[in-house]
Order: sequence, then C-alpha cells, then structure tokens
Amino acid sequence: MNFEFFFTYMLQNKLEVIKQALSAALPRNIIKGLVLLSILSFSIFGFMIGSSHSVLQGIVSAVKLPFLFYVTGLICFPTLYIFMALLGVPTSLKGIAQFSVLAISIMSLILMAFAPVSLFFLVIGTHYQTFKLLNVGMMAIAGISGVYLFSKYILVDLAPDVSHSINRSRLHLFIRLWLIMYGVIGANLGFVLSPMFGDPTEGFIWFTTSDQNFFTHISSILF
Repeated sequence: MNFEFFFTYMLQNKLEVIKQALSAALPRNIIKGLVLLSILSFSIFGFMIGSSHSVLQGIVSAVKLPFLFYVTGLICFPTLYIFMALLGVPTSLKGIAQFSVLAISIMSLILMAFAPVSLFFLVIGTHYQTFKLLNVGMMAIAGISGVYLFSKYILVDLAPDVSHSINRSRLHLFIRLWLIMYGVIGANLGFVLSPMFGDPTEGFIWFTTSDQNFFTHISSILF
C-alpha cells in the first residue's frame, strides 16, 4: 500500500473518513491501511525509544508498543459499545470498531510527529529518567488526542440523535468517565509490559518485576 497517498487521503478527507467510520461504511482497504499504518508508526517509535538501551530492547519495544495501544482498545471496547447501546446512541458494533481503529491510527500519527523530538533527546544522550519522562509525556499526548476524537465526534455527531435529554446528559458523563478509564488502563498496561525503554545501567529484561503501578512509579521518579 502507498502510505504517502493513504496519509494524504486521510488528511484531506478527515471528516468524511470519520463519518464513514461511525456509520460502519469504511472500505476494507482503508481499514487495512489504518491498521498497517498505525502498527508501522508505533513500531518505529517503539524501536527508537527502546534503542536507548540496546538494539534488542528496541526490537522488543517495537512489538510491545502497537500491542499496548491495540490491547487497551480491545479491553475498553465492550464497555463503550454496551453502554452506548443502553443509552440509545444510534450506532453499531461495526461502526464503533471502525472508529476505534481510526482513533488508534490518529494516536500513532501524532506519536510519529514527536519522533524527531524524541530522536533529538536520544542523540544528545539525555539522562535515562528524563528521556523516559519526556517520551511518556509524548505518548500521553498522543493517547489523549486519540480519545479526544471520541469525545468530540461521538458527543457532537451522535448525541443529538439520542431521544431523551436525560440520556444525553448520562451519555456525556459516561464518555468522560470512559476516557478516564481508557487512560488509566493504558497507563498501567504499559507499565506491565515495561520496560519500553530499558535502564542502560542494567541488563536486558523482557518484563519488569516491580510491584509498583504506573502512577507510583512516575511519582517515585519525580519525587
């Protein structure tokens, strides 16, 4: 697939692509392109941050990062679909699935936009903990931007079709709580899959054995 053409198509027809996804009308080749483009983007970024430790860690991180984003989406997907159906949102399982793939693809493209910044700090030999915090921040921005897509377009495009005002208010509340849940699960799953970077002062390991979670770990680095 011509990724340059596909990327240009997405940018020039963003609203059309989003509406097609919500109505489950995206062509198969577009869905395939979204998945391949996002996996490639996540893998490149994952290899770059992992190579701060070693080439082997880079290869492992190139596999872990796309796995992290897609598994987080799969974990959170049933809750999103079932509650939206209960609240009367006129969409389908296939429509939410296609929109989820689109949102994850947006996350991957935003993350790739940060790649030159991350590479700069890698090349100049930034301290490990600082480099890790900077890249965690970049991944957080990419994730927030992707789920913001949910908030903006599901609430704006679909909520007006919900029949009862009380249900609309509940839908707004649910979407916001779901976004928080998505962030918490993604952050902690990322910690379970760590190291994504790998401490250069230590040997290579596949997975961390720490009994911390993401939030306590970041707090220990900061404070």
